[in-house]
Amino acid sequence: MTTTLFNKRLMMLLILLFLLSGLSYAAPAGKSWKLSPGQLKYVTSYGYPQLFMLVFDRPKGRSAAKARRIESWIYLTRAKFAVFDNGYFSEEQPTGEAGIVLQDASQRPHTPLNPAQFSAAMTENDVTRVFGKPDTIETAPFGRHTYRVLRYLSKDRGAGILNVTFYDGALAGVVAGFAIQPADIRKLGRDLERGLP
Repeated sequence: MTTTLFNKRLMMLLILLFLLSGLSYAAPAGKSWKLSPGQLKYVTSYGYPQLFMLVFDRPKGRSAAKARRIESWIYLTRAKFAVFDNGYFSEEQPTGEAGIVLQDASQRPHTPLNPAQFSAAMTENDVTRVFGKPDTIETAPFGRHTYRVLRYLSKDRGAGILNVTFYDGALAGVVAGFAIQPADIRKLGRDLERGLP
């Protein structure tokens, strides 16, 4: 598979996970991710990302320990995102080039979660043990396979969301960040009608 084709498929999967998608939690023992030196440099320089997306690619027959981990860390207040492949820095892009443009991004909260709290070895039971009962669970067949999405919507407005996706019982992806609430959508509609940016 060419790099361009892989990148296109990766972006499609990240978008799919995002669309399917005041707290402090610790990952179950032995089921967290150790940040790489490149990732630690980002955390030291910029803090943890405002939003992040993780995708775990586990070809048939491979264990969780051999799953490929692709991460997108989004810093809206710095107008950029960084991509890591198994902890190695892959690329950095301005958010505008990825089609992510939000007015007044500084007012959006950082997720209280961080990417190191998740690993490919986590099960649905691990997730519910750490984060509690999800607000919703969506199960969808995909051919002979099954997707299951656990959605956590913050009880405190503005504190963020968490979507955890499982594919045939294995952790496939995580989306953590903030959500545009119905009140935000109504305000955005009024602003657009008045011609405000």
